[in-house]
Amino acid sequence: MASSMASLTKWLLPPKKPEEAPAKNDWVPAESLLGTDLPADYKQFVGTYGTGWINKYLHVMNPFSAKLPWMERLRFMSFTLHLVRRNAQVPGARDLPAPFEEINGLPYPVFPEPGGLLPWGYTINGDALFWLTKGTPDKWTVVADSRGRYAEYAGPMSAFLHDVLSERISWGIFQAGVNEEPVRPTFTLHEATSRAGKGK
Repeated sequence: MASSMASLTKWLLPPKKPEEAPAKNDWVPAESLLGTDLPADYKQFVGTYGTGWINKYLHVMNPFSAKLPWMERLRFMSFTLHLVRRNAQVPGARDLPAPFEEINGLPYPVFPEPGGLLPWGYTINGDALFWLTKGTPDKWTVVADSRGRYAEYAGPMSAFLHDVLSERISWGIFQAGVNEEPVRPTFTLHEATSRAGKGK
């Protein structure tokens, strides 16, 4: 895990001044709210990068963010999972309106169910990233949802991000081997990304 974070920070350079990084690295309130500890590499990621966007596309949720409220997004994503799972088990599920028509038949339980999916990131296109909460937090693996197509990654969040960003694996719009040399990704602070989006 430590090595995967070290590899990630070499490939995805952290900002010099992370935005909304935890001042005292106090995770007790967030973990108490969830009712579970969180993986060490995730905590290190948030402390190193703060709030922002990878390639202006992918956001790793930050419990310390006021600009992109963590619990609000987590509840929304979890509610969507519950809705999809419930509706996929009843007659007429295939007639659900978009976007649920593409993602019915959720093959996983939802946190806080044992081994359930717990969100940790998302993209501007609505793709979602989850932990599969089996075992202790540092043993949690990754499930990626790209428009209702689920893929499992047998490793921690930091290793998943490194392998996707360095084009070792494909996921969503990231395709392995599309360039002769992998293009180094960038991490943009949320404030800078927001200004760019407004044309400033």
